[in-house]
Amino acid sequence: MNRNSTINKVIAVILAILLWAYVVIVVNPPSTAMVRGVPVQLLNADKLERAKLAIAGDGIYTVDVLLSGTRLDVTGVEEGSVTATADLGGLTAGQNYITVKVNAPEATTIEEIRTERIQVYVDELVSVEKEVRLNVTNMPEDMELGALMLSNSAVAVSGAKILVDSVKYLNAELDASALNEDVVKTLDISVVPVNSDGKPVKGVSAATEKIKLTAALYNVSFVPLYTRVDGMPGLGASIESSSIPSDVYIKAPLEELSRTAHIEAEAINIEGITKSCDLGLRLILPKGVELSERNPSLVASFVVSDVGILSFVYGEDSIQALNLDPTLVATIQTESETIRADVSATVDILEMMDASDIVLEIDMSELTEPGVYELAISGRSLSHEGVTVAVEPAVVQLIVEESGLPAEESAPDAQGTGGQN
Repeated sequence: MNRNSTINKVIAVILAILLWAYVVIVVNPPSTAMVRGVPVQLLNADKLERAKLAIAGDGIYTVDVLLSGTRLDVTGVEEGSVTATADLGGLTAGQNYITVKVNAPEATTIEEIRTERIQVYVDELVSVEKEVRLNVTNMPEDMELGALMLSNSAVAVSGAKILVDSVKYLNAELDASALNEDVVKTLDISVVPVNSDGKPVKGVSAATEKIKLTAALYNVSFVPLYTRVDGMPGLGASIESSSIPSDVYIKAPLEELSRTAHIEAEAINIEGITKSCDLGLRLILPKGVELSERNPSLVASFVVSDVGILSFVYGEDSIQALNLDPTLVATIQTESETIRADVSATVDILEMMDASDIVLEIDMSELTEPGVYELAISGRSLSHEGVTVAVEPAVVQLIVEESGLPAEESAPDAQGTGGQN
């Protein structure tokens, strides 16, 4: 019973196969098939370029094509036998829609093209130089690139403006394992336009796809750094504090490193500075020795005081006599013919001052009769507040005599003002 059942099943399968073969081979009924991802060939791209235009994209378009025909014909369509084209001629800047034309084997019929019209955005064709940045992988510990040279520090990138503008730089990838220690070697490395996220920008072309890199692997050492400071701040300001690097990382072949016990910097000149500042160090490096990338910014920082001192020199006739009795006349007697005024103020004020801003005065209100007196000289600013004036000599001798004139005819102050820097 079971044996008969098995035989019946085998006979049924054989009959089904024979029936299917008959239908397919002899009857060959009508059928359809979808050919997916047919690449679209873009024609007349040179016309866009001559019009200084470019496609804002990678230029890769595909369509799906529905074919009909006999079963054998549609199932026998070979890869590449269905082709698609689109004509770029006559496109203008902005959004464009162009019709796709499809060719298929003669025994088949094109029933549908998905999508028959493709969207193409066209923009101005530009070429802009972009920086080349080196990205190093597999760098051995405690070593760095030395004797580094790139044949191109920048490369022109061409394409649609919207795409070129998105290119941040060209990434140059270097595998450090391809270099040798202390031996300079030249390699060809690829450059790829990338955006601000480091991702490749498609649809643009670089003027060169490869650049030459010359480099070697150098060891790194940490050595003392000696720096001399020359000069003094201006306007009498002082250095409140300073910070100057005392050590520096250098790199070189091992033989050069063994001969380099320290590095010197060119002298820093702070003559005349009036503000806190950072001054870059210029190192004097022996031949074959380079600065390491491990160094922070090599600058000397100086904090300058807010207050300074400025000195002016005046003659005796610059002193103004105040409150002198009209019946008296005073003559100044000094060992020196000049008087110095030391002006203390913030540097901002001192930068705006000159000798005419200071007036020297002697208060003679206590002089009531002829005689010899000693009185202090004071100084003040005519234009600025917060100014202190110290006068040298601080005290002068006065010879006071009767004027010989009635009070109403006597001049209260016969002294003039003036000064020299």
